[in-house]
Amino acid sequence: MRTHIRRYATPAHTYYADATGGNDANNGGAGAPLKTIGAVNALTFKPGDRILFKAGEVWSGTRLVLAASGRLGRPIAFGAYGAGAAPAITGDGNGAFYASSARSFYRLDGLDLRGGTYAVNIEGHDVVVQNCNIQDATATGLLLFATSTIYNVCILGCTIHNNAQSGIEAGADTLPGPANLQIGRVASYSNGTTVNHHGVYVKRANNVLIQDCNCYSNAGHGVNTRLYATNILVDRCYLHENGSQGIYSDTVSAGCNIVWRNLLSYLNTANGGYLGDNAVGVSVLHCTFVRNVLYAFGAEYATSLGNNIQGNIFFLDTANSSRTGPVRCQVAGNVSGNVWNYNLAYMKGAGTQKWANVGGTTYDLAGWQALTGTPDLNSVDGDPLFTAEFTSMVPGVGSPALGAGLAGLVPYDYVGVPRGTPPDIGAYEA
Repeated sequence: MRTHIRRYATPAHTYYADATGGNDANNGGAGAPLKTIGAVNALTFKPGDRILFKAGEVWSGTRLVLAASGRLGRPIAFGAYGAGAAPAITGDGNGAFYASSARSFYRLDGLDLRGGTYAVNIEGHDVVVQNCNIQDATATGLLLFATSTIYNVCILGCTIHNNAQSGIEAGADTLPGPANLQIGRVASYSNGTTVNHHGVYVKRANNVLIQDCNCYSNAGHGVNTRLYATNILVDRCYLHENGSQGIYSDTVSAGCNIVWRNLLSYLNTANGGYLGDNAVGVSVLHCTFVRNVLYAFGAEYATSLGNNIQGNIFFLDTANSSRTGPVRCQVAGNVSGNVWNYNLAYMKGAGTQKWANVGGTTYDLAGWQALTGTPDLNSVDGDPLFTAEFTSMVPGVGSPALGAGLAGLVPYDYVGVPRGTPPDIGAYEA
């Protein structure tokens, strides 16, 4: 006779916390909420458990620390209940939330996490941080430090701002960084105090998607992907009014597979896009770089080689830039050592149109095309005729950008419209 034993998952619990009406002598159940973060930290969580903080309440002085892990399909979840502002956890000098490398399968949803060295510090794997406000850290807002234990992390729909260093920092200078990281629909702004602090900063990471993000008014770059980062796609992001570059990459090697595509880079204090020292193997496809204070785009080191730069609009406005061409190359090798084609360049307010400055010498399109490497043989110059200049960067009727691109580079545009055959140059398909 065969006996069948059916195994059931341990039922999940939902715990509640109310900073005003709670009591740490309660069991944390519905109608009997806990009061303090210390009491929440003392709970023994099991996979699938939920911990809900009352909306409109504020907890300060103690960091929320995860002391257990969920499992696949049954994450431990921290969230909110009730109506009102997101529950705020200001934490202690270390931060508002911490989970060590031993903790995995958990999520933070709809919380206001503030202060400390790192407002949110994540070291484990299979993590979702969504719909959270993260601010006022004395260093980085959301830190994913360099460790092989950080993978399968999603940061979605968050607002990250007013942190003393970068908004999001994933990885470190000398150690392997995170893997399988998605950063989507994030607004990262007003972060940092020097040009070394960025909206999103990724280094030594692998397989990263940064998509539909709005990075602005940061002290450094909007997005910085560097230091041997691999398989990085930055897509459909608006990068504007940052203190340095809109987007930047350096110290990456052939085969790194870093792709910038469908980006709007506007009014940044330095360049719209910048390939720095040892930037190799970066693809810059169907981006629109407009009214940046230095150049629209630069490849400014002798080692910025092997990159693919196609389908972009480089727009320089002489009203806010004294530069002599939309594109800047430091040496002739930046011309012949990279692929340049199907682009559009324009200098608003210039009596004579120029395409690029190469080592201090300025060239119009014909002169640029005659250089070694014959760049941009299928490119055009002229006013892109935006439908509403600087508020809508869609090429208008009669624009030389219309139908002037190369089919197959990018399947859709900045707002998800399928590309035509041939496509329009720039981030938008008109």
